[in-house]
Amino acid sequence: DLAMGGKIIAKPEDCFYIFDEAHHLPDRAVSAFATSHYVGSGHKLMDKVETFASSLSHALGSAYIPMAENLAELAERLGTNLHDAFQYFSSLAQLKPTEAIPRPTLEFELSCIPEEFHTIGANVKSLSSDVAAQLKAAAEALGGCMGNDKIKQPLFEKLLADTGFYLGKLEEIHDTWKLFLEEPALELPPIAKWIA
Repeated sequence: DLAMGGKIIAKPEDCFYIFDEAHHLPDRAVSAFATSHYVGSGHKLMDKVETFASSLSHALGSAYIPMAENLAELAERLGTNLHDAFQYFSSLAQLKPTEAIPRPTLEFELSCIPEEFHTIGANVKSLSSDVAAQLKAAAEALGGCMGNDKIKQPLFEKLLADTGFYLGKLEEIHDTWKLFLEEPALELPPIAKWIA
């Protein structure tokens, strides 16, 4: 309800709340305001976006080659940045698995993250936004071609569905790094941040 602007559930002073399965409430509350993505698989996803860009240029024709090439180049850069982030995080002693802690977590108190994380995050955040913008342009191009070529209609529909999938994944990446880089004002509560 809070994520929706407090417009779904009645105000507490006007009613009583009864929660079935209330033991799930803390996890649900956290997940409603949290975002995450797998850095290790993010660069592999960008390899797929590069291949997808080639499929786009073949389907849409020569007029869209520059757009597809730009998409591929941005996806390659984002993939490289995600791979570098994964390598960096993997090298941190705090994230090395041990017998005692097989799945270590690196938590940041009071929302404070090291400066090198800001550099990594700023690059990923910016590039994920750029790749998403190119994918949105591709979706518009595909939508414009939908009714024009009945033979390619199934191909356009498949590419449009793939575009939506990639956009969803890029939104996760962008939103995660945006929140990770956010530094709340001193009078606001800190944002819980961790890497696992």
